[in-house]
Amino acid sequence: MRLDRRSEGLPEEGFAMRKLATVLVALTAIGVMAVAAPTTIDLNWDAGGIFNMWFFNGDDSNAKLHAEGNRIFGSFHGEDQDNNPYTYGVDNGKFQVMSNVENGGWMEYVVQRTESKESMYGPAGQLSYSMLGTSDGTASLAQSTSTNYASMKTCNYGFQANNQFMAAGTEYSISHSIQAGDGDWASIDIWGSGSASATYMGEEMHGTSFVFGYGKPCGCYHNCSASGTGTGTFMLQASAGNYLIGDGWEAPSGGTYLQQIVYGGGFSVDDPSIKGN
Repeated sequence: MRLDRRSEGLPEEGFAMRKLATVLVALTAIGVMAVAAPTTIDLNWDAGGIFNMWFFNGDDSNAKLHAEGNRIFGSFHGEDQDNNPYTYGVDNGKFQVMSNVENGGWMEYVVQRTESKESMYGPAGQLSYSMLGTSDGTASLAQSTSTNYASMKTCNYGFQANNQFMAAGTEYSISHSIQAGDGDWASIDIWGSGSASATYMGEEMHGTSFVFGYGKPCGCYHNCSASGTGTGTFMLQASAGNYLIGDGWEAPSGGTYLQQIVYGGGFSVDDPSIKGN
């Protein structure tokens, strides 16, 4: 599976980083107990060392963040709405994160949708995965993701409309992927020396389909781009069984797509968005 391979992640030894005192926060929220009631949590952190956070929207969806660095700071808002719309047996969930590292470090953020009204909307199993790292500079991510009985969406309009993924340093890496319920996937990867940013304002996964970088599923304008300075590699990939559509190209019977740019002196890609099923 694509995301299983990616979850091996950026090896710690790939970024020279001095270990500091460990900061560990483990957070679990389960909204359905003896009395049904919504659960909301707001969390802020600013320290050096290691930070771990988990939030569970019952058994319907969850979010996990791991960060390490000389300075790690950010905020997280989690909701288990415990509302069971239309008595479909799936509660709405919401996860909003802004995470940053300074002076070297890395972070990994995963959101999973684990329940669906499958008879109407197809299987669960959707994933959003992000990993960013820097040897000696900065990295940041911002994501606003919601889940329900029908789909999983990341709608950043009104939260952070641009540059959801940024990194800079002597060595840096940006990696972001989404996966549909049947394993179809799309990803963007940028690594090198200098700086880079990627804007993916809207994403959606429902059943066996995905939308990577389009505004329409979120009711907002289309806003998707990537650019960088220095030297490095940009890579956009996707795989789907039935169709793939991107900026100026289409694979109506599905397949695997790869766009790679090895650059010196910077790069810019206007619209690295993809739809697939």
